[in-house]
Amino acid sequence: MGRARELRPRETRIRFGIFGPTQAVVDDVEVAIPAAQQRIILAGLLLYNNRVVSIDRIAWFLWGEKLPPSAVPTIRTYVMRLRRTLGPQVAERIVTKAPGYMITVSPGESDLASFFDLHGRAGELAAEGRHAEASTALSSALALWRDAPLLDVPSPTLQDMEVPPLLELRMQTLEWWIDLELQLGRHARLVPQLSHLVRAHPLRETLTAQLMLALHGAGRQSDALAAFLHTRNLLIEQLGSEPGQELRHVQRLILRTDGGPRHARPQVPAQATDRGSAHSGHLENRWRLIGSPSFGW
Repeated sequence: MGRARELRPRETRIRFGIFGPTQAVVDDVEVAIPAAQQRIILAGLLLYNNRVVSIDRIAWFLWGEKLPPSAVPTIRTYVMRLRRTLGPQVAERIVTKAPGYMITVSPGESDLASFFDLHGRAGELAAEGRHAEASTALSSALALWRDAPLLDVPSPTLQDMEVPPLLELRMQTLEWWIDLELQLGRHARLVPQLSHLVRAHPLRETLTAQLMLALHGAGRQSDALAAFLHTRNLLIEQLGSEPGQELRHVQRLILRTDGGPRHARPQVPAQATDRGSAHSGHLENRWRLIGSPSFGW
């Protein structure tokens, strides 16, 4: 019996990644993919994992509207070389299926699919009032991001059409995680990260509102109001507009609790606490449109 267990072949572990440079990892060893065309094709297939990507769409990823006369045979050659580069264990995942190709990915093997799984789980936990567990799920989801998505994919089509929504997806999820951390009373520990985020995204009002709440919760009411004034001045100077409803609401909450008991701190506004469900709906609609299987559709 023990001998039979010893002879049983070990299952190959495969992971794919698009949050950063395109990645294929076999048994904890990353496979080098030096050819740009191969990285473009792999990234395109991973974005639509477990769904067929047509040859026409792959051509669009590779060349945009400037298709070469031999686009179809050239793509077939690129796929053949990609399979050879990836090795037999990964190559068998790239299936030829009309009208193009499909990469098969199991649960937990793709950072994109894992991100959506964790995001969905966080939504379920938050709906049950289990905010600490929801925060942990979102933290795990955000940890999957190694760098900017499709970092080494030189496709104007993918960079223009897919990267901006992916970056917005990360920012929305980060804001939702911060909302949960604020609800859990972890104000002081959020201040350094939020200060950095506000400097990096000075016109993103949600981040300033969250920084104000964190500062006030940490006992720094004057700094919280100074953050409001700084962002208000930037909005007027650069956009010619006053702060939006959420930012003004947080300012009023802070002013209203000025001088009160130490525990009388403003709560996360309703529009912030609803952010998670709104984000889930937005993301589901987004990936439904492009045919992502991440939600099982």
